[in-house]
Amino acid sequence: KQPRQYLEQAAAGVPVQETVEVARGDMGFEFMLNALRLIDGVPPARAAPADARTLALAWALKEQCYAAWSSQPKRAAKAARALRTLCDRSGADPAGNVPPASAIAREIAALADWTDGIAHITRGNMAEAVQSFDAAAGAFHALGRANEAAQTQVPKIMALSMLGRYDA
Repeated sequence: KQPRQYLEQAAAGVPVQETVEVARGDMGFEFMLNALRLIDGVPPARAAPADARTLALAWALKEQCYAAWSSQPKRAAKAARALRTLCDRSGADPAGNVPPASAIAREIAALADWTDGIAHITRGNMAEAVQSFDAAAGAFHALGRANEAAQTQVPKIMALSMLGRYDA
């Protein structure tokens, strides 16, 4: 978690910073977070192109976010942050703008917007959640993925009701 401190301690022969028992159900998620921490530790010369494995990881993070949002909001927010980081590394800018040929990167950006919306709900930021869900829906529609676009609107209903907006 602290690369500089780790390197200093490793040079002194004490490389362990902390010891934490990871629950079996959290191992895959923690492995992915550690992989992202390693990626973030070395600035890339340019964004890496997204591929099918990156897309599969993005969908897995979206599922982690959804599974946790009502019972473990911090875990949901972690998954959303990890997915946004993955999106940033896949060649999409924060608005989801990528070269036209990169449909995978656009899909990852849509997933990141979707989970950003969930994270906003867990923090009580309903207006931001609505914006994120609408951005995700628009991106999925642009990809010809009407089913996924519709699914992003289900949690939006909750955010709208919390805002007292029943006409949208």
